[in-house]
Amino acid sequence: MHHCWMDQRYSRITELSAAQHGAVSLNQLERAGVDRQLRSAWAAAGLITRLGPNSYAIVGSEASWHRSAWAAAADVAGAGFVAGRSGARLHGLDGFGLLSAKTVDPVEVLVSRSHRGVRTPHVVGSTSILLGRIDSIEIDGVRCLK
Repeated sequence: MHHCWMDQRYSRITELSAAQHGAVSLNQLERAGVDRQLRSAWAAAGLITRLGPNSYAIVGSEASWHRSAWAAAADVAGAGFVAGRSGARLHGLDGFGLLSAKTVDPVEVLVSRSHRGVRTPHVVGSTSILLGRIDSIEIDGVRCLK
């Protein structure tokens, strides 16, 4: 089956990604009607690149720490949040800025103990403390711990 890659769905997704540092979540793609077959076609055409289990980058978006942080939040949504040194960086705390201008620094996430085996390219910590939406805040478009 042939798909038109540059249809309204792709336009909506690229517009959405502009506010998310060039990234989109698997859930957002599915809600826009982008099924597995179309995601595969877009990936084969170089229109999207997988960043993590639940996140993608849009072609032309610049690799950045913020894009990685947004993707990390999407990858652990429902299981945890961006936290640790990455959370401190988002909060603007002294001493937690960019480690290197030439690389995309690793992103740290904190997940509940029951999700500690989550598969993600990010640095994962776990806790037995129950964390919910009330414990999180959105900073620069990235959901992290307060």
